[in-house]
Amino acid sequence: MNAHVRNPPTELEPFRLALPDAAWRRLKLRLDRAVTAGETFDVALAYGLVPLELSELVDYWRSDFEPDQQPLSELPWFRACTDEPSLCFVHVRSPEASAVPLLLLHGYSGSVAEFRGLLSPLTEPGVRAEGDEAAFHVVCPALPGFGLSAPVDSARSAAEGCAALMARLGYTRYLVHGSDLGANIALELAALDPLRVAGLWVTSVPAYPSEDPLELAALTSQEKSQLARLAELHDELRYHLPESPLEALAFALRGLDAPRPSESSALRDALLAGLTLSWSLSDFEARNTLYRASRLRPAPRSNVPVCVHSYPIDAPSLRRFAEREQRIVEWTEHGQGGFMPALERPKALVQSLRAWGRNSA
Repeated sequence: MNAHVRNPPTELEPFRLALPDAAWRRLKLRLDRAVTAGETFDVALAYGLVPLELSELVDYWRSDFEPDQQPLSELPWFRACTDEPSLCFVHVRSPEASAVPLLLLHGYSGSVAEFRGLLSPLTEPGVRAEGDEAAFHVVCPALPGFGLSAPVDSARSAAEGCAALMARLGYTRYLVHGSDLGANIALELAALDPLRVAGLWVTSVPAYPSEDPLELAALTSQEKSQLARLAELHDELRYHLPESPLEALAFALRGLDAPRPSESSALRDALLAGLTLSWSLSDFEARNTLYRASRLRPAPRSNVPVCVHSYPIDAPSLRRFAEREQRIVEWTEHGQGGFMPALERPKALVQSLRAWGRNSA
C-alpha cells in the first residue's frame, strides 16, 4: 500500500487534556461510598476476582491516582474546529516520508491510554528493530461515549466518525487496528469506506452459521463450544455489563491476561486513566447500549484484507464462517491474551503491526 497522504488540514485545535476537578471529586465520592458500603468484596466475588487485589487497586484509585499526571494527559490531543460534533483524538506523525497512516481503536474497558507505549516505536524509525519494517502516522480517537465525544448507538455511527476524521486529516488510504469494541468498529469502517481502508488487524470477527439444518448438523465440536461461549457472552452483554465504576474496574480486570496491575504501574495507570475519563465525563448507559448493539453483531461483508489475531479470553471467532464473510489473509490463534493486547503484550503487538504494515505497503 502506498501511503496516500494529502497535506494535513490546518483547522485542528490542539489541547491539553485535563479532567475538571468537580468531575474527579464526584467519581472519588462514588468510589468512597462503594467502599464504605462494603461493595468491593461482593463485586470481586461476582467477577471472579481476589477481593484483596481489587480492594488494593480501588484504594490506589481513590487516594493516590492523579488524573492530570497520568498517561492520557501527556498525549498530543486534537479536536477538529467544526460546528459538527467530532472525535477528540491523539495524532502523531512519523518523520519517515513513506510512513503508513494507521488508525488505532480501543475497546469497551480501555481508552487511548492503551496505545501510549506504542506511539514511539510505531512512528520513530530509529526505535524500530528492523530497517525494512513499516513506520506509521498514528491516529488514536477517543471513541464516542468514552469521555470526550458525544455518544452514538452503533458501531456504524462510530465508524462514520472515524472515516470523517481520517479524511479530515488528509489520509486517503490507511490501515486500521481494533480490539474488543474497536474490532467491531474497524469491520464496520471497512464496509463503509473500502476504497480508503487498505487493511484491518482485528482481534475478533463475529460470524455465525445460518439456520440451515444441514449446516448446523455439520458443526464441529470446537465450533459448538465456541457458540456456547458466545451465548454466555450474549447473556453477559444483556444482563451483566458494569453499572458503577467499581464494577467497571472488575470487568476490565477479568478481561486482562497480564501481570496484576499492582505489579505493573504502567498497566495500572493506563487502565485507571481510561476508566476515570469515561466514568467522570460520560454516561455508562450510553456506553452499554453501544456495546450491546455492536460487540457480537455479525460483521458486515467487505473485500478489505483482514488479519485476525484471536486471544483465548476474548470473544471467540468461528474461522470457517468468518472466512465466508470476510477476506481473511492471516489467522493467528494465540495461547494467551485478552481484550487489550496493547496493554498485555505491547512488544508483540508492535512487532506484529510492523510486519503487517510492511506486507501491506
